[in-house]
Amino acid sequence: MEYEVVTIAGGLGAGFIDSTGENAKFNRPNGIAISRQGSVFIADFGNNAIRRVGVGGEVTTIAGGKTTSVFQNGLAPLAAFLNPRGLVFDTDGNLYIADFGNNLIRQIDGNLEVSTLAGSGLKKYAEGTALTAAFEEVRDVAYFAGHIFAVDRYRVRRISRTGSVVTWAGGAESGLWDGTGAQARFGTLSAITIDNSGNIYVVDADNSAIRYITQLQKVGTLAGADITPPDGSNAFLQNPVGIAVDSEGNCWVTDVGDYTIKKITPRGVITQVAGSLKQGQVDGAALLAQFQQPSGIGVSSDGRVYITDIATHSLRCLIPRG
Repeated sequence: MEYEVVTIAGGLGAGFIDSTGENAKFNRPNGIAISRQGSVFIADFGNNAIRRVGVGGEVTTIAGGKTTSVFQNGLAPLAAFLNPRGLVFDTDGNLYIADFGNNLIRQIDGNLEVSTLAGSGLKKYAEGTALTAAFEEVRDVAYFAGHIFAVDRYRVRRISRTGSVVTWAGGAESGLWDGTGAQARFGTLSAITIDNSGNIYVVDADNSAIRYITQLQKVGTLAGADITPPDGSNAFLQNPVGIAVDSEGNCWVTDVGDYTIKKITPRGVITQVAGSLKQGQVDGAALLAQFQQPSGIGVSSDGRVYITDIATHSLRCLIPRG
């Protein structure tokens, strides 16, 4: 499959403007979530806001960004966040946000009401009930079967449907060890996604690896970390940052180390899909296109791959050809 890269919105410098296409402005856009209606929701890190990009490229602010406060629950237009990073929808259309600066996981429901799902706001590690537990560096969130999973420094945490927060895998120390649950070790985790079978995939940024966690909490390494790809190629990961999984179980990864977008099959075969290995802001044929700092990534039901570029303050898209 070949792709073409286009810029959907932003790209003319940092700012905070609701408009259409290149007239809209973001400030270090980060995580992506795609609604059932096909709109792209973005964690606008620098503007402390949640933005929505419609199918025609219309950018609107859903919550945050309009107050000097850095924390406020309530109606979305009056709510406040501090450096939101990751986003995910549940099956009911509720949106969950990794509110990195506030050490919280927040929620926006169907009535556009913002609330705190989990976290006390203290920057530390603590398990317990949703609002007494604490996070150290909550960077991204994912959803499966009523549970929210979050990457929190060297751990994967689970917020259950009953409201308890526990460590699903990893521990207090960094490392690169496969194993089960708390026996495994990760480096700093930057992103998380879950496939249709409930398998978790995380970006282990420190180890330049994609790790997986089964429903039985078995941790393994899918790609990177000096693993030779099963096809014998010399494809590798330099500095992966974001991750999303498609309906066929392929992981799509933003690699800021060589300014590319890569696809990894369930067997661990890595393919460079977009990016010319040169840093820049160029649309066109995918392997001739250029990115500066690709970060968040999401795959829509029609096969389009959306990418946020932090450095160019833009939303880019890989459109399948043919």
